[in-house]
Amino acid sequence: MQDRREFFVCISDAADELETPHVLDPVSLMRYVFNRMNPERAFQEQVERYRRMSGEERLALALELHELACNVAREGIRHQHPGADEAEIERLLRYRLELARQ
Repeated sequence: MQDRREFFVCISDAADELETPHVLDPVSLMRYVFNRMNPERAFQEQVERYRRMSGEERLALALELHELACNVAREGIRHQHPGADEAEIERLLRYRLELARQ
C-alpha cells in the first residue's frame, strides 16, 4: 500500500508541474510523467526517496531486497539442479552467498 501511495504522490506532483493547469485523463497524465522521466532524473528521485526514509525503513527495504535476491537465486538453483531437494537448494544458496562475500 505504501508504494501505491508514493506512486500517486509522484503523479500528483507531476500534475502540479504542468504549465497549463487543467485536468488530464489518467492515460495522458501517465504519458506526461513517463515522457519527462529519464535515467538521471529517476536516479535523483530514488536518492531523494531514500533520504526521506528513516533508518528503519531503509533497513526493511534492504532486507526485502536481500530476500528477493535469495528467492531469485533459489529459482536459478532449481532450474540448474531439477532433482535437488529443499535442503540441497539451501546448501547451494549458502555456498553462493559465501562466494559473493569473498
